[in-house]
Amino acid sequence: FYIFKDPLDLEKAQQSVQNVPKNVVSEFVWRRDRNFNITQQALIYQHNWQTNGKTLFERIFITQDDNAQYGLNIREAEKFKELVEEWKLPAMVYPGADEVGLTMLGRVGTEEQGYSSKFLLIFRDPKTINYIPNYEGQPMIQTLQDQIKAAGGTITTSISNADIILLVNNFSTKQQQEASQQPLNGTIDEYEPFNAYLNTSLVLGLADIRYSNGADINFINWMKYERITKSLLSMDQFCYAGWNTDGNTLGTVISNSILLNLFKRTQQNKYFNSLRILEDLNYEALLRQEMVYYVDHVTGDSTDHLDTDLSLSLIHISEPTRQAEIS
Repeated sequence: FYIFKDPLDLEKAQQSVQNVPKNVVSEFVWRRDRNFNITQQALIYQHNWQTNGKTLFERIFITQDDNAQYGLNIREAEKFKELVEEWKLPAMVYPGADEVGLTMLGRVGTEEQGYSSKFLLIFRDPKTINYIPNYEGQPMIQTLQDQIKAAGGTITTSISNADIILLVNNFSTKQQQEASQQPLNGTIDEYEPFNAYLNTSLVLGLADIRYSNGADINFINWMKYERITKSLLSMDQFCYAGWNTDGNTLGTVISNSILLNLFKRTQQNKYFNSLRILEDLNYEALLRQEMVYYVDHVTGDSTDHLDTDLSLSLIHISEPTRQAEIS
């Protein structure tokens, strides 16, 4: 209602509220109001300090976790953005959350070095960059731009000016799918648009956002193929992520790419990539699929079956375990 001002939307909202116990609605609204007021007060303090020529916070990152296109959180975010713009505050409001510590680290490194890393953006599917991903309320491209800005980077359209080539494995479906729902019959030919950018000395960011909550298995297979057959995609040259939400993945890859570009900590980067692949591929994309299959096939068993028989997945999963690796 607060977006379109349609009385029918307000009527539906009021009817929906009647279907929820009053104490639940009251507590939910109270918690949102409390959190909003605390954040707003921080912005007010910042404004007051700035008015007196002082600095309270050098930067403020207000991140939106698990959003939708409409809702109370969107209305709250718009109010914060209005204050930030009106008072000229050093703050950003954008989708993300879990990755923001790394974003802040990238920003600190950028300001410490006095250099803004330049990103060249390459998309697997350029036609769908304005699609809205799961758990967020704005187009993917807008979140990508916000994340680059938050970490202190800039965007270039020329490879000759770029420090980092950001290869974005974006989703093509109007509704982004979950990693646990992904088809397993794809081919590595889908990633042909990226091949021209691999033989480079620049840092490569690999943003795996084709699915939410896990890696694109075929994308990892493409990475493996390029490394084994062409000796490309060295683990100390690229920064990979494919986890949770669109904002989480983009923020992780962007910030880590900036840190690698600025400080060249290649051994640490190899280790971080290894952790990301283990988590985003082996757990989120692979093991979760096996767990879903397992749960689906033990329906009707005793309630303590899942807790007590930890080896049952080996019995019930008839198809071979799917694995991918990068050495």
